[in-house]
Amino acid sequence: MGLEFLKPWWRRNPGLQLFRSTWARSVEAEADLTGFKRTLLQGGAILLFGSGLGLGINAVSLQGIPLRPAGVQADAAGVSLTVKEAYARWLQGTALFLDARAPADFDVGHIAGALNLPARSFAEHISVIAPLLTPASPMIVYCDGLECDLSHRVAGELRHLGYTNLYWVVNGWTEWKRAGFPKASTESP
Repeated sequence: MGLEFLKPWWRRNPGLQLFRSTWARSVEAEADLTGFKRTLLQGGAILLFGSGLGLGINAVSLQGIPLRPAGVQADAAGVSLTVKEAYARWLQGTALFLDARAPADFDVGHIAGALNLPARSFAEHISVIAPLLTPASPMIVYCDGLECDLSHRVAGELRHLGYTNLYWVVNGWTEWKRAGFPKASTESP
């Protein structure tokens, strides 16, 4: 007990020692909370950055996921038709049908009389089809699937080139086949 005076004064007083240990625990808990807040903020920043990056890549990708609801009736690319309305125009022979799908899909089957103008290689194929068109030529563009926006993209590209009489069919190929309307294939048996 004679060496008690060498201990710091706060260690000699049990009440102060209890206060010090409580204070130390609260400082440690606050440091843990600060670390948690930092981790939460970093996670949020990563989430925002990742979402922004994903949306940006989706916007410029030709295979991007459409962010608008299907079945939009009219917009800058043209007017949406039902498959029955498209068939009526096909029967009249008043519109040129353009298939916006890949050439391999077109070869397997397409609307009878349609031409292939793939969205993913539009620039390569438009030069072949352009001589058949006038700016006022009625054109019906289609692709396949409810979420497929290839027809919408091709119609938008055509409008950008000055063509004004544009229509597109949502889920055109599937609906055309389901209705039993005339179809063709360029694949050899």
